[in-house]
Amino acid sequence: VLYRQSTAENGDKVVLVSGGGSGHEPAHAGYLGEGALDVVVAGEIFASPSASQILAGLKTVKSSKGTLLIVKNYTGDKLNFGLAAEKAKAVHQNVNMVIVGEDVSVEGNSLVGQRGLAGVVFVHKIAGAKAAKGASLDEVTAVATKAASQMATVAASLDRCSVPGRSQQESLPHDQLEYGMGIHNEPGVKRETISSLETTVQKSLDIMFRPKTNMWQPQGGQRVALMVNNLGGLSVLELGVIADEVVRQLGERQIHIDRSLVGTFVTSLDGPGFSISLLQLDDELTHLLDEPTTAPAWPRSIHGWATSAEMVSKRGTEGLTEELDDIEIGVKVPTSLIKAILDSVQKTTTEDEPKITAYDTLAGDGDCGETLLNGINGLVKEFQNDETETLDIGLFFRRTASTAERSMGGTSGALYAIFLNAVANRLTQLTSASPSQAVIVDLLRDSLRGGLDELCRYTPARTGHRTLMDALIPFVQAFGQRGEGDGAGSQSTLESAVAEARKGADSTRRMVAALGRASYVGQERFDEEGGIPDPGALGVVSILRGVEEALKLPRVSDGHLTRTGCLNCRRKKRKCDEGRPTCGTCYRRDEHCEWGLKITFRAENAQGLDERHPSMRKMAKKRPPKEFEILDVTQDVISDYHVASPVMESDEDDTVDPESRNNGRNVVRPNLNQNARQDTGPFFARQQRSSVIPNASPASRRQTESAVANLLYLSQSGQANLHAHIHAQPHVQPHVDIDPALQQVTMDPISLEMMNEYSYMEQMQAFTPEGSSEDGIFLPGSAYHELHSTLRNHLIQETRSNAPTRSTTPRYDIHSHNGHDVSVIRDEFVESVTVPDFQTLAIPVSAPTLLSEENECALWKNYFDEIAPWLDKFDRDRHFQYTLPTMAKDHGHLRYSMLALSARQLELKETTLPTDRSLALYQEAIHLLLPDLPTRSTAVIATCVILCVLEMLSCSPKAWQRHLDGCASLMEAVGINGTVGGTDQALFWCFARMDVCGGLISSVKTLIPISHWASKQTLDADVEHFKSTKDFEQWANYAVYLIAQVLALLAPLPSETLQAPTRNDPKFRARWLKLWKYICDWHHQRPAPLLPTMTIPSSSSSPFPTILFSNPAAISGNQLHHTASILMLQNQPPAVRLAPKPRSILWHARQVCGISISNDHHGAWTNGIQPLWIAGRCMSHPSEHKAILELLERIERESGWGTRWRAEDLKEFWGDLGD
Repeated sequence: VLYRQSTAENGDKVVLVSGGGSGHEPAHAGYLGEGALDVVVAGEIFASPSASQILAGLKTVKSSKGTLLIVKNYTGDKLNFGLAAEKAKAVHQNVNMVIVGEDVSVEGNSLVGQRGLAGVVFVHKIAGAKAAKGASLDEVTAVATKAASQMATVAASLDRCSVPGRSQQESLPHDQLEYGMGIHNEPGVKRETISSLETTVQKSLDIMFRPKTNMWQPQGGQRVALMVNNLGGLSVLELGVIADEVVRQLGERQIHIDRSLVGTFVTSLDGPGFSISLLQLDDELTHLLDEPTTAPAWPRSIHGWATSAEMVSKRGTEGLTEELDDIEIGVKVPTSLIKAILDSVQKTTTEDEPKITAYDTLAGDGDCGETLLNGINGLVKEFQNDETETLDIGLFFRRTASTAERSMGGTSGALYAIFLNAVANRLTQLTSASPSQAVIVDLLRDSLRGGLDELCRYTPARTGHRTLMDALIPFVQAFGQRGEGDGAGSQSTLESAVAEARKGADSTRRMVAALGRASYVGQERFDEEGGIPDPGALGVVSILRGVEEALKLPRVSDGHLTRTGCLNCRRKKRKCDEGRPTCGTCYRRDEHCEWGLKITFRAENAQGLDERHPSMRKMAKKRPPKEFEILDVTQDVISDYHVASPVMESDEDDTVDPESRNNGRNVVRPNLNQNARQDTGPFFARQQRSSVIPNASPASRRQTESAVANLLYLSQSGQANLHAHIHAQPHVQPHVDIDPALQQVTMDPISLEMMNEYSYMEQMQAFTPEGSSEDGIFLPGSAYHELHSTLRNHLIQETRSNAPTRSTTPRYDIHSHNGHDVSVIRDEFVESVTVPDFQTLAIPVSAPTLLSEENECALWKNYFDEIAPWLDKFDRDRHFQYTLPTMAKDHGHLRYSMLALSARQLELKETTLPTDRSLALYQEAIHLLLPDLPTRSTAVIATCVILCVLEMLSCSPKAWQRHLDGCASLMEAVGINGTVGGTDQALFWCFARMDVCGGLISSVKTLIPISHWASKQTLDADVEHFKSTKDFEQWANYAVYLIAQVLALLAPLPSETLQAPTRNDPKFRARWLKLWKYICDWHHQRPAPLLPTMTIPSSSSSPFPTILFSNPAAISGNQLHHTASILMLQNQPPAVRLAPKPRSILWHARQVCGISISNDHHGAWTNGIQPLWIAGRCMSHPSEHKAILELLERIERESGWGTRWRAEDLKEFWGDLGD
């Protein structure tokens, strides 16, 4: 509160008071002075000052002649100044109020009226000059009213202003201009493409001169005062050019300019725009404008004389503490309950504030969420030091109203304060009339209804006007309906009332605003964003949700101990919200909250004795006691521990099966008597089918049903030292054949040098430990896991070799080792690499096949129809469709890898199919691949990439790194990148897309360093290479490259703590700006095939826009661009202001969802799962949630690619918003 000391001391003139939100400097403090204002009250940025602030100014500077309030026509200003005026009148102060609203761009809203803009400065000066002459309050009010009634203002701006402290700033497209801009960052009434200054001024004056009902408009021949006002972001030169054009065009319209003011009078922070104001003059108004003033912001050159400015003291006046009525109504509530409610409300509003602020930024001035949270935080502080056991409910509501008025400000602060004060007054009336009434619920019902009735006297807002009343009114009405009794009935009434409030808030999404700042926003703005709920209504729901959660009553126990929650609640058989370290129930009862240990059962740790163990047999012969019975509940505890064990009738040791002798090699079949676990459950029965493929080659005839057998065999280092004899019996089930060729090579541990050379390996170890059990079908001990681990170890070992890349053919030397033929690769560049029995294991042309011709044909058909289009979506030459199948004829490992991928995809689509076929093909591919690894040929790389696709399709997504790192190391060793051309380039980009998807899953850098993807020079050099390409598919690969750069920028280094780089770092800011420029250029410069074929805006039946593309490269490329934009904008450095301002994060997220839903290409779907998850986290409406979840379910159902885990992540993130 600023005031003139001389006025406060003398008090012989009418006191002029004005003010409003900060951010409009020099208004309003700049017009404090002799011949102008006497008191100025400032609120927070773009928020009305509270009534208590205004009242402090009224009581600090008094006059026997009275006080005039000059208020701009905004709801918050009118409510707070009006409330202060009423309070001042209650203590016999003579107060009048003049509302100034001269914005002629707003039409057709009789409830709201015209906004107050820069013309209010004319009223300050005219009323100040009149008061300085000693005029009475009525005379000053009359002249101020006359001036306010014959003014007109219209504004235009190139962009919105930047609000301090707000991480996300809204902006206009760089080529558009907005007419009808307000001074609170709210959108204007229409947008147009920027043209010349002459056209802009002409259209602004056309708006001003257009005839309107109940508004003054200038006419030819009138004398006027002209004000050309800078909204904050224009230079003096620019403003002078604009003023010159305005004066010229007004002359053409026969307007006589008697007085002119050009400068900065009322701003909108740094808004890059201007406003034009005209005031119709007569002799009285002209004389009052010419009167001298000491207000520093009023220009002196207009008068032609200089006056020394009188010192204006800026003294802080302590807000006069409102004396609360301390009369208690006699109804007490526990203080602990009050605090629990406030803590719960603080929690919910803190969670919802970012979303509310984001919506208010689109629909208003962006302060709704912050204002709400300020008020709640103020309430928590207000009551945190109360030590009494109980609080009077009447005093509670009065203190709450006072705190809301003091802490919130703005329109919502005034509405909450009036409502809560009225509730407190009604409580007093009810208890005075009926002292015996003591049911709090009944009191609250009647008091809330009375408070709502009183609030409706001060605001025209009702349901359907798109305000907070759309949530408050349904809540009060639903809560006012009496339930069946108290207790649980009261709780159900509260829950249903909160549900009604939630429905009311959601209904505002498609409403046309009739009140508030959203009423100034064109409806097309809301439609463009897919419908925006009212932020004030969401704030009411957020408060009520906190109250509801705090008041949830414990459910009646059924007599059994609860299985979840703290120990205290479990002992007392009551519901627990499981909040830590103290649950809400214990907190409300001031009880000690005690927690036990959480135990997690891991299937791989299960240990037990087989029933054939001697001790088990001995116990089986005894009759069990009658007093108790031992139940086997293993299946209930471990639902996924389904490792089969062979059912064996003999207790003798293992032997070498005579039938297993093939080509002079022994196939060992170990006995699992000592450690195996027999499972007789239904799943085990299904799993007992033998996976023996009758036509399998001798080298690949390996049974895979018992993963435990594999592990036991591996624990013996693959040596045939279990010389046991199993007598062949017809009734014995098939045993496990272990292929020694895949296990004979002993892998050295990975060296430190290796870790340093391939930095991603350190990263891999942090995320996917070797013992991880959550990895899809690659569970520890499974055949899939052992095969994968063998291949991965060989790949990493191969990269440690100094062998030339594809320059020579390795020479095989065969020698005998422990009865097995072992070949050794000899090369002048290689010391020695021991490999399995290559020569013996190579499949001859006449070897039997794993598949019948009909089955293989079906797999090839599925590969061509389904798989190849996935992998070729960015490849014009269709290498996976045309080149690799031809190459597969000469490379068995490539052939079997392609067939294995096709088989696995069919198994995932048709879940009833067994996994034995894909497993056998997968094993055969690896078996044939290992001997060829040292050649590092294109066929070898292709096989590795296809096996990576198979593993990514089948594994747990969060374990992706261990399934890609081996192939990544091989590609790095060979030197393949995205610019080598031909089949190698196609293989690289197929792998790169998987690498990027994995990086998005774990928020880490790609395994292959992004610096090795293209020129291996700089980012600029890589970009120039991509821009020089003529293929639109390579432009789509450019999008993959850019999002990999985003991951490299935002992800932490493996050796650092898991925190993103600081956004304030100058190096980070420079890298961010450069990368952002390239991401924007990608979108602006994309070739025609990457543009949408058709776009349809969202509607009530479709929550997302329809964006149709003609090819999969366009689908995925644009998806990845929008995903990269979301990640960049979420991590924008605070000091960076983008010009032009970019589209919002929500817009990019809606584009991602719209593209995914509109285009059914399965290959694009596979790359769209992670972008959908990132974009889905930005959505809040249930219809949006439903559409995303339905799409994810469809992707998994039609393509076989797992999406359920991402759907569950989104459901958990959405929480109550997803209901």
